[in-house]
Amino acid sequence: MKSSFPNSSQFSPTQTTLPDLLLIVKQFQPDRDKIKQEISNRFFSSSPDKNISDNTIYALSEFQLLDKPKDNTSYATLTPLGESLAEKVIKNQLPEMYNEFARHILLNLHGLELVQCIDDLAFQGTKLTKATISKELQYRGYHIPNNGTHLNGMRQWLEQANLVEHGKWQVNQEILKKLLGNLDGVEIDEYAQLTHGQRAFAMAFARMGLDEALSNKVASYAHALYGVDFPEGGLPQSTLFGLQDIGLIVCQKTTSGQGAKPYVVKSTEKLMNKYLEPIFIAIENSAGIQYRKLIRMSFDEILVGLNNESKHKKGLALEALAFYLGRLIGLDFVKWRLRSVETGGGELDVIMEGANLIFSRWQIQCKNSTQATLEDIAKEVGIAQLIRTNVIMIVTTGRIGDKARTFAERIMRETNYQVILLDKTHLQKIKKDPSEITNILQAQSELAMTLKRNQIGVI
Repeated sequence: MKSSFPNSSQFSPTQTTLPDLLLIVKQFQPDRDKIKQEISNRFFSSSPDKNISDNTIYALSEFQLLDKPKDNTSYATLTPLGESLAEKVIKNQLPEMYNEFARHILLNLHGLELVQCIDDLAFQGTKLTKATISKELQYRGYHIPNNGTHLNGMRQWLEQANLVEHGKWQVNQEILKKLLGNLDGVEIDEYAQLTHGQRAFAMAFARMGLDEALSNKVASYAHALYGVDFPEGGLPQSTLFGLQDIGLIVCQKTTSGQGAKPYVVKSTEKLMNKYLEPIFIAIENSAGIQYRKLIRMSFDEILVGLNNESKHKKGLALEALAFYLGRLIGLDFVKWRLRSVETGGGELDVIMEGANLIFSRWQIQCKNSTQATLEDIAKEVGIAQLIRTNVIMIVTTGRIGDKARTFAERIMRETNYQVILLDKTHLQKIKKDPSEITNILQAQSELAMTLKRNQIGVI
């Protein structure tokens, strides 16, 4: 499996100084053989490996600084980003060059997830090492090869912008804020909790470049750009008020005329941050950024949040519950199938995977409701057939209905699925002792084994 982070073999500040490397490529492009030879002469003249600079060329491509077509091995040129950095080198604007490269790493190469992961581990009091950071990133759904140089290489390049302290895994929050257009960690967390539709509306409005506009016009533009469908008549509740709450827009109801009128939306300084769109895109493409607020919640906070009057806070607690249970079991996040914001905080579906002795894919549904029903399980079974799930886990803050329990046993008896059912009594046991999850799962696994034993009678 390809790494989630770019390869940095023979591409680091101590091996290949970026200003010199960029100027070599700029001078000899598009002749890849000459670029390769000059890199070898400049940085690896004492190496017996005549092809060692191929690693550097590959890393430059991984970091999106070099374009090297697969179907033309003799061709290589700087990408627009590479050209921009090279121009800053020529103008002797090295701090600006390293800042631009660091910002690119943050927003386009999962660098933001890396620095936020470091911040989260520090918050938890975990010792910051490559091993602990790699393990946490894997929990969050990222793949990092064993013994790879990927994380160390990225850290070293972020050090050049003083974003990370040299030789240490410590993030300078003020530099991070500066690189992201004066955006701090709290605001990033707020943006991560927006719906896809809210982010699309904000990006569309920012692209329009207007001080104010009618909300329906912005929604139409967002639909054209991003294919988002907004509810008829419910735009303020589904989209506008949430954006206003975090300071991205100001919305006002129009009062003149008859019938339902669209709101007037006004832009704010936060909306006009020139890095807003790439930050939103980074969030859309990231599990980790949306994940970090959830893992900071204790189980007691989660259970309290599930009873909050706010649908938004209920939804966050429900998502945190899914992650808490997943981490207890040792599962890695893969993707959301249904977010709590789409159900008013009442339900979510998430896919996780584990590789403890054997591979397993888990489909987890959490419901903040009085009862999990047969229909809930039936829906998950239908999805499981499409994505080849091994385990379906239904979690409810209420009880498991009798028909649902009977249906789950039938599914286990007749298919290869295991269905795990957790209700409020199980959650209370886990609250008292998190390790109780192993006893709960062991008991349900033994039930599944008993129910499935007759399946081998056909052989």
